[in-house]
Amino acid sequence: KGSKGIPHKNMVELGGKPLIAYALELAQASRRLDRVFLTTDMKDAVAFAHRYSRIEVPFLRPAHLCQDETSQVDVVIHLLDFLQHEKGCHPDVIVLLQPTCPFQQVAELDGAIALFKKKKLRSLLGVAPVMHHPADYLYRESVGANQFHWVMRSKKWRRRQDFPEVFFNTGALYICTLSYFLEHRRFYDETSWLYSMSARTLMDIDDPFTLQLARGLLMADR
Repeated sequence: KGSKGIPHKNMVELGGKPLIAYALELAQASRRLDRVFLTTDMKDAVAFAHRYSRIEVPFLRPAHLCQDETSQVDVVIHLLDFLQHEKGCHPDVIVLLQPTCPFQQVAELDGAIALFKKKKLRSLLGVAPVMHHPADYLYRESVGANQFHWVMRSKKWRRRQDFPEVFFNTGALYICTLSYFLEHRRFYDETSWLYSMSARTLMDIDDPFTLQLARGLLMADR
């Protein structure tokens, strides 16, 4: 609830319902999630989550895990400790969904989990194709300099079709085994499987501008 970009962000209105509803509906509809837990410090979000039969809210997240420097790793470790010591629950795989990416589809989520199991992966990262390829980006060493440099360019790339495929980590989806998470204290690394999702998952609600874009996209769908 202490978001600086959009105060009380997870309950802000988007398309006639709170932003968090999109993640809850996604989890509710998934056929491949065994149990779903919500960890938050927002009492109104907890009350809203009770509308969904599969969403479990075992506690109100403590204040020390709701700070600017708090990582999602800290949040998940806290949840895992609670589940293991209080509920005797020992998950094999963790699937992290964040409410700031409202355009993820159930088919994408279930497809990612199915792929994760089929390939016996340890870590999978949901990504989206970038809107602008970094091979077209350039910079100057200083203001007013008369020479620019390419951010990412090779002499072998003469056409845009030659550019390598580049993705953006939107934070929409992370999947990893419990053993991987406990060993690395993270959800992914350079060896993780990249799972390409739709261009819409590129939308990450983090400030008033991206919220306005999301509202416009929903209006265009009507």
